[in-house]
Amino acid sequence: MYNGIIGILLLYGTFIAPHPKEIVIPVLIYAIVVAIYGALTSQKSIIIKQGLLPIITLIILII
Repeated sequence: MYNGIIGILLLYGTFIAPHPKEIVIPVLIYAIVVAIYGALTSQKSIIIKQGLLPIITLIILII
């Protein structure tokens, strides 16, 4: 469920939204926050497994 919603929002933000960054950046930040929470409460490796790609993508979008 979580991955499906994130995927749909990213696709909408990338291809349909008139201002893609306004949709994509908050979704990426949400994914990073969820990865940090998972790393704090479960396994430390979750930050790499689940958070690395959103972090890289966010950096690229901001630059």
